[in-house]
Amino acid sequence: MTAAPIIVLGAAVWPGGVPSPTLRRRTGFACTLFLEGGHARLVLSGGIGRHPPAEAEVMAEIATAMGIPAGALLLDTAARTTIETAAFVARSAIDRQQGMIVVTDRYHAPRTWLAFRAYGLHAQMRCPPLGHETRLVRRLWSFAREVPALLWYLGYFVRARRPH
Repeated sequence: MTAAPIIVLGAAVWPGGVPSPTLRRRTGFACTLFLEGGHARLVLSGGIGRHPPAEAEVMAEIATAMGIPAGALLLDTAARTTIETAAFVARSAIDRQQGMIVVTDRYHAPRTWLAFRAYGLHAQMRCPPLGHETRLVRRLWSFAREVPALLWYLGYFVRARRPH
């Protein structure tokens, strides 16, 4: 068994606690990696968004239904941003000697990598296939909206590193 934890970034929960396709896809992909790779810990991150419950709680339901032992799960139900997830992982007692795997979508991976590096975390990005249910227009929008977010993150971390 490898000690490398798998961190899964949240996505929207729809009314009635229904996982969005993105949340279901990321969680399912991470659970498959966990079950195939013998990882010790699955960290599910995501707070309450527009609709309760917390994204991490919905992800935990999916994970246990897929056969992940409850004892292998660590829930971060407070994080609402990628930066907050990276901060949670940096503060936690998760064994990171073997590195870590972060599961998110390809369009979100550059910003995720930057956030984790800013906290001194070495993370390998793993991205599930988008699947046929995601329309091309939606895919293009997802990539386009990441450009200003990535620029904001770059500015945020450059300012944070300046001596005061």
